Amino acid sequence: MQQTRRAQHLGRATRQAVLELERARAHAVARQVEVGVRVSIGTRSISIQERGPAGWATIRTGELPPGVHVEACTAPEEVIRFTTRGTASRFGTTTLRGLGAERRAVIVNIAGRVRTDR
Repeated sequence: MQQTRRAQHLGRATRQAVLELERARAHAVARQVEVGVRVSIGTRSISIQERGPAGWATIRTGELPPGVHVEACTAPEEVIRFTTRGTASRFGTTTLRGLGAERRAVIVNIAGRVRTDR
């Protein structure tokens, strides 16, 4: 039972991360601005940033569900960035880890496509 609950939390966190990345990509295209998604390794934090005339500004922050944290991110400075065309100028894999040993990877490629991998 406990293992099932942990898997559900990790699954929910993975879907949330994918949704945040897809929303950021759509925001970049719709508003014609560069958008970054910053994760903090070892925490549950995700923040969405928009590049404006004065520089980068955080437009939304969120947290992953309890018991799940960001274990690793291969993107430079832990920031995935989307251009005004929806492609990724910074891309990589963000690894989420639950309370057990189970991990899920959220992958953004150079074309801006977001997918998951176990």
